[in-house]
Amino acid sequence: MDTSLVSHSGTAIEHEQKFDALTTRQRQVLRIVVEEFVAYAQPVGSRRIAKEQNLGVSSATIRNDLAQLEALGLLTKPHASAGRVPSLLGYRIYVLHLIGNHRLPKEHRNQLRRRFEAIDLKSPSWLLEATRLLSMEANSLALATDLRYVNHRLRHVELISVQDNRVLMIVVLEDGHVCQRMLDIPDKMAQADLTVISAELNHLLPGLNRVQIQEKTLEASSAAKEFCQLVSDLMPVTEGDGSTSIVQQGLGHILDAPEFAESRRVRKVVDIFDSSPRIEEILMLVPRPDDVHVLIAGGDRKEWSDLADISLVLSAYGIPNQAIGIVGVVGPVRMAYRYNMGTVRFMAALMSARVRETRSDDLLPEVIAP
Repeated sequence: MDTSLVSHSGTAIEHEQKFDALTTRQRQVLRIVVEEFVAYAQPVGSRRIAKEQNLGVSSATIRNDLAQLEALGLLTKPHASAGRVPSLLGYRIYVLHLIGNHRLPKEHRNQLRRRFEAIDLKSPSWLLEATRLLSMEANSLALATDLRYVNHRLRHVELISVQDNRVLMIVVLEDGHVCQRMLDIPDKMAQADLTVISAELNHLLPGLNRVQIQEKTLEASSAAKEFCQLVSDLMPVTEGDGSTSIVQQGLGHILDAPEFAESRRVRKVVDIFDSSPRIEEILMLVPRPDDVHVLIAGGDRKEWSDLADISLVLSAYGIPNQAIGIVGVVGPVRMAYRYNMGTVRFMAALMSARVRETRSDDLLPEVIAP
């Protein structure tokens, strides 16, 4: 199962280097510390690990492993006489490399499926009900966006001379769709000139959506500027451009966590999730609609400082390359990642299956290929 970590401190290469530097036992110790701290919210010491875990080594050896993990920045020591707790980097390494299979047990999946199937998907409140169910299952704040067409992005442009004043424009999208239009231009252009303009467009525009291409027109040369605008005009319009409808349920769950006992932290969380634009910005971090994505923010990125105490587990639901929504849970960084990842992943799969079944209804307008 693929898991993506949307991280705003450090790079994937740095995470790999940290993980590769660990011995097999140190990886075991890190996993134990994370899971014990998540379960009990108490620092984890070497004696406790030696007594409760069958690692076959003394507490002194484990104490040395804990010290090395701390030196690598994966654990911290809140007090001189206390055990260790995971750092943000430690949580990230755990999610990427140590969490293992996060698939829900079959009995749990069947129970969740039965409760989901009781929701009337044709009801206007179906998304709210699904989000409420996810909140109860994960014992966390749950968020979801409504369905919207995917944001089509450009892969490649080709300009081909057909006749003296006629040019065939071919636009290939990242999802594989091909759009084409015959253009009548005022002056004859040689294929060599069109090839140069195509090269410029393919340098400026790949990966951009319709609106971004319009903005990029300002950077194009005088010869390419008009073609740049024509590419934008040819791009499919995303249904529901603008504000996304977002529902949330279970804010009380996150506020019950001991991490948010301070009124200052409570106020920060409430402010974030009272702001629809901020929520949408966070949810749109899901890079691709194929599995579970974890956001552990923090670090030195100032624009994400409001998320320093928060983690999100997100997944896309819907029909790839047609209509996509986002669903997920929010909790403290000390969250049950394996369980939440499995729950979000399965809920997204249930929602996708129901959307496919009802695609002829009003929930999902017919998609007309360009």
